[in-house]
Amino acid sequence: MDFKNISDLLDKYKNILPSDRIIKDALVSVSSGFGIELKKENIKISRGVVYINSDFITKSKIFVNKIEIMKGLKEVLGKKTPKDII
Repeated sequence: MDFKNISDLLDKYKNILPSDRIIKDALVSVSSGFGIELKKENIKISRGVVYINSDFITKSKIFVNKIEIMKGLKEVLGKKTPKDII
């Protein structure tokens, strides 16, 4: 009988992104540290990209702090961080 290690069986699942809820919670938390108030219902995630549907001022604040926000998301989410915020 040929037995596989559990790690071999789980390898195909290691690149799955976390649920949208987890990413939204992390983004709201990280952005609040920069004085940016986001609502979860204004955040959409598609193919590893976060889309913000908000007013111009909020989008501008996110753009100015984008690098730091992405670093904060990387600390919270690790390798499963979204590719970009638009």
